[in-house]
Amino acid sequence: MNKFTLLFFFLFTHFVCSGTNFYIKQGNSTSNNGLTPATAVGLNSTGAIPNAVLSTIQPGDFIYLIGTFTNPSYTANSPAGVPVDDPRFWHGENTVRISNLNGSAGRYITLKPYDSTTLLKGDGGNILRIQNSSYLRIDGFTVQGEVDNLPLSVANALQFVYILGSASNLLDPTPAEIHYRDQDCISNCTPGLVVDGEVYSSLNPNQVYRPTYYDTRGMYLSDVNHIDIVNNHIHHMPGGGLRVSDCEDILIEGNEINDCSRRSSGGTHGLVVTKATSTRTGDDYRISLLRNLVHHNYNEQYSWAPDKTVITPHIDEGKGISLQRNQTVPGVNWDNGRILIANNICYYNGYSGIHSNDGNRIDIVNNSCYFNSYTGSITIGGTNPNGGNIGISISGGTGHKIVNNIVVIDNNMTRSPISTDITTPGAMIVKNNIIYGTTGAVGTDLNIDAIQENTQMVSPQFTNQNAFDFTLVGTSPAIDNAFVAPYVPTVDYYGNARTTPDIGAVEFQSALAVDLLDFSGQATEEGNLVTWSTAMEMKNNYFEVEQSTNVKDWRSLGRVSSKGNSQAAQRYRFQHKNVTSKINYYRLKIVDTDEKYELSKVVSVINERTQKLLVYPNPFSQSIWLEGVEAGDMIHIFDETGKAVRTVRMDIVTDNRFKLDTSALQANKLYFLKTGNTVSKLLKQLN
Repeated sequence: MNKFTLLFFFLFTHFVCSGTNFYIKQGNSTSNNGLTPATAVGLNSTGAIPNAVLSTIQPGDFIYLIGTFTNPSYTANSPAGVPVDDPRFWHGENTVRISNLNGSAGRYITLKPYDSTTLLKGDGGNILRIQNSSYLRIDGFTVQGEVDNLPLSVANALQFVYILGSASNLLDPTPAEIHYRDQDCISNCTPGLVVDGEVYSSLNPNQVYRPTYYDTRGMYLSDVNHIDIVNNHIHHMPGGGLRVSDCEDILIEGNEINDCSRRSSGGTHGLVVTKATSTRTGDDYRISLLRNLVHHNYNEQYSWAPDKTVITPHIDEGKGISLQRNQTVPGVNWDNGRILIANNICYYNGYSGIHSNDGNRIDIVNNSCYFNSYTGSITIGGTNPNGGNIGISISGGTGHKIVNNIVVIDNNMTRSPISTDITTPGAMIVKNNIIYGTTGAVGTDLNIDAIQENTQMVSPQFTNQNAFDFTLVGTSPAIDNAFVAPYVPTVDYYGNARTTPDIGAVEFQSALAVDLLDFSGQATEEGNLVTWSTAMEMKNNYFEVEQSTNVKDWRSLGRVSSKGNSQAAQRYRFQHKNVTSKINYYRLKIVDTDEKYELSKVVSVINERTQKLLVYPNPFSQSIWLEGVEAGDMIHIFDETGKAVRTVRMDIVTDNRFKLDTSALQANKLYFLKTGNTVSKLLKQLN
């Protein structure tokens, strides 16, 4: 092997640092390397990826979870009749636990299900727990809780049970170490019961632990930054659905969160963001909650807090989207940055579709909230006077905007669709919202009345709210009536473009006479093949195929002409050649003869055979071109001794091409250029 060949081999095998796939499964195969599905590595006893594999994961890598994952002591059997000291109630296990996993800017580490059979479930403390991590993308998981297997009677039996931090084993307490809140009663006591009117001693400053079995969370992330949580389905959690804490630069988009917080007595919700942090100046959006579907998250028992000396026997928790303590407090800096909540659909949550408590600089824009008083209206039957925040509400803080939202509430609750306790002048902007009741006009909040502009108290005219279809009919007063400044989303809940923006989460779309039967994509040797078929087409002009690598920024790949008016099935195909990204997203823009259009669903294609890097000319002189690259890719150049002589980040890439200035490199010398997994041998000639 000659010198140059040896050096090439060394660079290729020792400097490859991105784009590797790792495969994880349930089980004890911790000695596997995880580099193929057949050698998938098993999680260790705490649900964590073994350190030997975790330490090799680099920015830009992909982690695929294969099969069904449960916590170590998970059992699907109902625990009815099991004594409260049974360890399964207390074990607090995590199904999958990830700590100290860090990608980098432009090189996110992606966690994805291997296929549609991947399922995360459990009955411990958390199903997916992530700590002290950054630059991650969590994409496309189904996370399933045990609400359907956990009788409410068991949750009630555990409601007021707790142990103190001084217990000998927090995961398996003895009967003597288990306390019941009634034992702390100091006046107006009814022996053996926890009832309204009793007064208790505060448990502060003790650390109090409750059974985790009826409070399991779906996803819980803390001390994290630059995290994308997208396209996941989190459902039927006894505790909260998704909770993100001590966080910055978080995107939560396209998730469905439903039937969570059902068994907890800790005051939980569907989607929670708390204690946002800021490490830089400026008021850009650091936390974004976009295009999420949040519904049927409600409590079925009332909550209590260890530091409170009274217990109010009313259910007033179980919100859809809940922001908590997002302001500067001891230990948490939120002096800069904004939080954006836009294009979300929230319905049938317990109390409040969207609520913020003690937060600053929160924009609630273009959301649709319907009947978010499920507990008071359905569970209790409208008799509970508690929980007045049943639409969109903000308590405390400053710098807020509530703009372009549709809020429909249950008239029988005699509450306000939009409410606040803020009275400070200039602390909040409220504009161009539609508010209504399920059967007519509603009462309004006096604090909102003092500052609101252009509120319409009319029916939004949803297409079929009883079937949870919150699209608009053509006569809706929401159409073309959004306030376009200071912020309006460029697309709606479904990804449809907002031209003359409408109020609410869903932009009105004129009906196109195209019946799309299917739309899919697959990787091939020639690139990614996108196919679709229609059952009927009338006035259809063409299909435009759009592609994205992040489901946010879309570009047109090309057009496919319609086959004309037809009542018969028609099939279409489009080949995306020269694919450069491993994961690509596609959608169809269906355009009629009047240039009106609608967008299809989004499909994803994973292509392991992405375009090879092209580097030319070779030999080179003053510059070289790299083709098949993406913005953010890094270029490393080594001389023939293996010494790194230059590193360049490709920040501006046009049509997957980047021009590199090589004038500073010495002439008549051999160099090795590495980007991604590719190393190219190049010769610089005399100028």
